[in-house]
Amino acid sequence: TELRIDSTKRRIEVVCLLEGEAGPIAVTIERYEITDVGGEKFVHVAATRCTRPWVQHFLEDHLYGRKFPLPSWAAAAM
Repeated sequence: TELRIDSTKRRIEVVCLLEGEAGPIAVTIERYEITDVGGEKFVHVAATRCTRPWVQHFLEDHLYGRKFPLPSWAAAAM
């Protein structure tokens, strides 16, 4: 329902409604890094915070330590 990107601070805030949840969930990517490898952009999530512990654990298990390809239009926005 909300998305805020602060490219200066390398921070993203998302508020969303997930099916089965009683209320909105806020996820903050506290710090991310964008790298360029051979002309291709990648994003690496370094720190997150979430209002639901189960989502926080999911993020830690599946985002930390990984790099994800980033389309050029998204890299420009971030």
